[in-house]
Amino acid sequence: MSNRLTLAVDPKAVILRQCVILSKTLRNDSKQRATHLQSASMAAILGGGSEVFMDDSEPSIEIFENPSLNKYNNPFLTEIIQLERNLNSIEPIQNIELITILQPFLTIIKDDSASGYLTALALDAVHTILLLELHTDESLENIKAHRELMNSLTHCRFQGSHKVSDDTVLYKVINIVQLVFNCKFGDTMSDSIVYDTLQSVLSLACNKKRTEVLRNAAESTVLLITVNIFKKLKYAKPSESTQVYINDETYSRKSLQLDILGTRPSNDLPIRISDDRTASNITPSIKEEESINSEVESIISDNDFDKSYGIGIIANYCNLLLSLILPENRTKHTSSSRILGLKIFTTMFETAGDVFLSHPKLFNLLSDPIFKCVLFIIQTSDKISILEAALELFTTIAVTFGSRLKMQLELTLKYCFDVLLDLQPKQNIIKELIVEHLALLWTHSETFFLSTFISYDCDLDSSDIATRFLEIMVQLTKPSSTLHTTEFIPPICLGALITVINNISTYSNNIAKDKFDDASRKVVPNGLKQRDRKELFIKCAKAFNKKAKVGLEMFVENQFIKSDNDLDISQFLFANSGRLNKKVIGLLLCDPSRSSLLKSFMNLLNFKHLRIDEALRIFLTKFRLPGESQQIERIVEAFSWKYVQDQDYDPSQLRYADTDASLEDRTQITCVQPNSDSVFVLSYSIIMLNTDLHNPQVKEHMSFEDYADNLKGCYNETHDFPRHYIQKIYTSIRDKEIVMPEEFHGTEQWFEDSWSNQISTNTVITEMPENTELNIIKEMSQLELLQFYKSMFRQVGEAIINCLFNLLSISTEMATSEVLLKAIKKCANIVILFGLKELSFIISHDLAKMSTLLDNFEKNTTGTSSEINDDVSIDAAWKSFPLIEVIDEENKISIPVSTETIKLGKSLKAQGSLRLFFDLVNQTSSRDIQLYHDVIGVIVILFENLLLDPNFLTHFEVTWKLSSLSTPASELRISKVVRMNKSLLSSFAAYLKGDDEPKEEDIDHARTALGCVSGIDFTESIFKNKNLVTSNFVEVLLESIHISRSLENERFFEHELLFLIETSIFMTMFHKLDNTLYQIIFEKVNSILNDVDILSKDTVRRLASYKLILLPNLDNSAGLLIEFINQCLLKQNEIFTEDYFDTDEGEVFISRILQIISEMKSGKNEVLSNEYFWEWSLLVSNMKKHSMTIYTFQESIIQNENNITKKNLKHVLKLLDSIATLGSIGSVWEIEYDRLVLRGDHPDINENPHQGLIDISLKSVNMTARLLKENEVEDFSNDDIITVIQTLVHQCLNPCDQIRSYALSSLEDAILENRHINSGDGSLIEKIIEQGLTPVISDLTNINSTGAQSDEDDRKKHDLINHMIVSMIGRIYLYYLKQGICTANTYMIVLGAFNHFVDDPKMETELQRLITEKDKIEAERDTSVVKESATIQTN
Repeated sequence: MSNRLTLAVDPKAVILRQCVILSKTLRNDSKQRATHLQSASMAAILGGGSEVFMDDSEPSIEIFENPSLNKYNNPFLTEIIQLERNLNSIEPIQNIELITILQPFLTIIKDDSASGYLTALALDAVHTILLLELHTDESLENIKAHRELMNSLTHCRFQGSHKVSDDTVLYKVINIVQLVFNCKFGDTMSDSIVYDTLQSVLSLACNKKRTEVLRNAAESTVLLITVNIFKKLKYAKPSESTQVYINDETYSRKSLQLDILGTRPSNDLPIRISDDRTASNITPSIKEEESINSEVESIISDNDFDKSYGIGIIANYCNLLLSLILPENRTKHTSSSRILGLKIFTTMFETAGDVFLSHPKLFNLLSDPIFKCVLFIIQTSDKISILEAALELFTTIAVTFGSRLKMQLELTLKYCFDVLLDLQPKQNIIKELIVEHLALLWTHSETFFLSTFISYDCDLDSSDIATRFLEIMVQLTKPSSTLHTTEFIPPICLGALITVINNISTYSNNIAKDKFDDASRKVVPNGLKQRDRKELFIKCAKAFNKKAKVGLEMFVENQFIKSDNDLDISQFLFANSGRLNKKVIGLLLCDPSRSSLLKSFMNLLNFKHLRIDEALRIFLTKFRLPGESQQIERIVEAFSWKYVQDQDYDPSQLRYADTDASLEDRTQITCVQPNSDSVFVLSYSIIMLNTDLHNPQVKEHMSFEDYADNLKGCYNETHDFPRHYIQKIYTSIRDKEIVMPEEFHGTEQWFEDSWSNQISTNTVITEMPENTELNIIKEMSQLELLQFYKSMFRQVGEAIINCLFNLLSISTEMATSEVLLKAIKKCANIVILFGLKELSFIISHDLAKMSTLLDNFEKNTTGTSSEINDDVSIDAAWKSFPLIEVIDEENKISIPVSTETIKLGKSLKAQGSLRLFFDLVNQTSSRDIQLYHDVIGVIVILFENLLLDPNFLTHFEVTWKLSSLSTPASELRISKVVRMNKSLLSSFAAYLKGDDEPKEEDIDHARTALGCVSGIDFTESIFKNKNLVTSNFVEVLLESIHISRSLENERFFEHELLFLIETSIFMTMFHKLDNTLYQIIFEKVNSILNDVDILSKDTVRRLASYKLILLPNLDNSAGLLIEFINQCLLKQNEIFTEDYFDTDEGEVFISRILQIISEMKSGKNEVLSNEYFWEWSLLVSNMKKHSMTIYTFQESIIQNENNITKKNLKHVLKLLDSIATLGSIGSVWEIEYDRLVLRGDHPDINENPHQGLIDISLKSVNMTARLLKENEVEDFSNDDIITVIQTLVHQCLNPCDQIRSYALSSLEDAILENRHINSGDGSLIEKIIEQGLTPVISDLTNINSTGAQSDEDDRKKHDLINHMIVSMIGRIYLYYLKQGICTANTYMIVLGAFNHFVDDPKMETELQRLITEKDKIEAERDTSVVKESATIQTN
């Protein structure tokens, strides 16, 4: 024993001391011849017996030797003296039996003639002896001794004196009881002793007349015994798994006895059990008391000392406690007594747990009477202390037994919901109590809401408890709820929401969305199938309750019933009777036309081994018995038939008590075998008896004798039912009414009806439950449970999310905001996994609003701005705070300080919301327009306030050779370390609309905002997010572009415009979106360019570049390009100047146009035939930097013969001639070269600085000659040939010798090799000479020289060119003369060319050579002709 008393002296001496103390007291009492102490103070009791082994009046040794010397003849003293003698004579003390040692003291304790002082001394002695632990083995003698001790304590009597003194004696009794039950002998007590102990101690605890100290000690003792009892229950043998318990017993006939320990009350001082009722008011009748005692004795037996207390005591103990909390006894007991009863029940269930389930009888006590009392108290009590105890018991039961008490929990929770919603008006403190205790449900089990959802919300017959629960938690979490509750309720209710979110998040960890979606498609749990069809089932049930036929048709039509045959219908009615009106079922079963339905229904029942009244109880839970006698007879007849069918009758065992003379004891008949007629009569009588005994309108109830007489001769036609059989039936009906479903009566009608209809009819049979909601959860896979969570969250998720955001918007504590943001983040992950897009939209939109960045963002689609978030308060002076760029020189960073950056940096929850917003956007696969607006709105505001660097476009810009986009300019730029003086600040006062520069804290807030935004990967979460970026997203982005310039957007107007356009193009190309987007973007750019006056030149050029990027992807790219060249490049030449094209960007611009044309699959000829294109090309070709680019393009064009047509030939030639002319600048170096040579220097001819242009010109000349030589143009006409020749001839006049010489040689070669000339007649060559070559001779005097040359030099060059051209004409003539193409007219034209130089000897010499060659050719030709003629003649 843990409290063992450790002494330095011999234990025997300690006991002898106690004997001496008692002996002295007894002798003193005898001397005074007083049988009762007149008064005993507390000090006397606690301090008495201080003398040890001393006696002044008589030597103790003499009494030991001769007990007869006790002249007072006191039996107490005699026993004590005998004990002293035994202690002195027997060694060691352990050889003396414990009962021998205790007996003298126990005699005093039980004797009501002993004084309180004497009893106290005896109790002290017993307490001391027990602490010595002299006898610790669990022998039969020691067990008997302890049982005798407990029996004496429960019958402790003494003469009363003073209240405090009396209670002190009883306190000692309580201490010893605790000591016994704390030791191992406490488990050896018998049922009767334990029951008596509980009665005695409980009566002390409930007696308001006792001191508070005593009552508290008694209460703790009761709880101690309760714990010990129910710990032992865990090891009790459970009922057989096949056992079915029929609930037909009473539970209200047990009652707590009066406090009879210690002194008895005098006649003029009645015991008050309650504040207003005396003992005489509540004392049961003698007959009732005897009945109670006999019942206890029938269960509790103390004859067998080897049998310790067990399950037998528990049922009686529960009934005893039940008497304290029964509604009908609420005026008999004080509030503290009722609270104690509830507290003991709570301890009981906490200790035993679900072991009750192994014992149907005990579980039935819990499911009906105990729970009924608890619910009644919750519904009716306004006393906080009682209500709190009842709620504590309720939550304990709910946590322990869960869905095994499904209907009871549903009824209780629904009432609690009504209170919380003010449907049942209660004090606010009561609401708080309810919420506090309901919180234990989800704190005890994180899966509470899930298991509740599966058990109730997915059950066709149950209410939607889980979703309703959460909806109420949402309502009570709102701050406005404190107007009709208390301030402590919202945080508790928020805990419920957080619990659900955390649990779903835990289950969804490491589950990929595609895996979850795949599992959801493959397997849908049955519960979810029911959940999805629950609303339809309720609709069908309502129809059935109105009209059975219509309802059945709907059930069949919707596959709730397999078919319309009676077997399927009966199975459905039997299994799904929760929502179906029992009266309608009864009427349907008794319909004469549906006899097969009744038979099928009866076959579903099993009445084997049941008494008739037990079977009838079960039978009548399924429907309500109709009111007409014929209908009742039809039902009872079917019941009678089924009952007999289910019994295994043995005719050999059949005996009748009224005719069998061999029976000495009529109660020997245990086998009752009634036929169907007998069952019919008895069943009918039971129904009538039930009505008679329990109908409040019946004044005189039927006695057992009356009932037995009515049944005489009804057993198997002529015999009487055994009397004990009828007695059991009568007692069963008397004690437990057969509750008819939907029957309305009762003293507390509104409560009784609810309980009877929903609970009592379903607790007739108590079977061993197989599964609990916890087992259900364990049996399901993670993916299956997530499907249930998805169904639940689909219904309540929006309310939860809105609630979290409402709280976040008003939250002022960072810790709270962090909790809420974490919960919101988990909600976001949940809705993404579950694919609840609408909820995802809500979260993202609210996060965007919480970021404070959408406060001033106007959406073009609505024309309105979002509501201002009042959460972040900004000083009114900074409402129009301009964007100031603060340069932190120490950290080398630029900090944008503005209203938006301050607001964002000032609010940690705004920062958290912004980060979470982009996290969610990065994961979402939504296609919601509102989400698009939010994303774009946030992006735009960040860009406008220099928080978003468009560096994500770098790759795009590099690809398209665009310069990097710049961010908007700040309105003011200052250095952080610069101290601006007051005069400088004053100069900016009007501009800044304030008197002060940014404060240090403002800069810090802006720095924080910058750090927050820098941690967000916009590229991945937005611009490259394939789930977010769709065609619709780009369209919304384009719609958000403001094309109206104003004072408000002046700072960022053009930057933002370019940023959004470029972003649109980038995303369209990166994600390969619909090609129609290119047209939309192109039109948007056009609409912007319609008003170029509001745009800078750089912006116009950038927009033009965007158009070029878009053009290849458009359908009518050729036409649009032509329009672009005309409208932008030609008409806006003040923007697209040579200076611009000389830049790198301008060079890329030109190349892109040419590339577009080169890569055109259709429409290329349309562009190449358009004069605007050639006009622009000619314009660009004259720019020395781009002449090679244009030439290269022309070369690629000419290489494809289909590209050169009669329509564009002149444009091509003009362009080639223009390019060739650029090389004329080379003549400057040639003149300089000649000058240096004349001076005697030796310059390098290859050092010509203009050689690059000369080379391009040479290529252009060559390309022109190729056109003539190879006839690249389709349908090349003589006029076309002349045009080409004229172009080449023009370059023959080029001041640059290289070009001129090359042009002359190329011209001659091309004319000589042209197939058209070779295949034609002399007319073409005549045209060439006359129209192409000869006219240039007269123009030679117009050759311009860029060098400072003398007239003589010009004349010489003039003569040289003349000679070269005339010589070329002569050679061409001679060549084609040999071909036989030239005629006499041709010759005359050639002579006309020479006639221009009749005074030139060199030309005269050249002419003579020509004539000589001509004559020679003609002679050879004549000779050849003669030879051919001779040959012909010869042949």
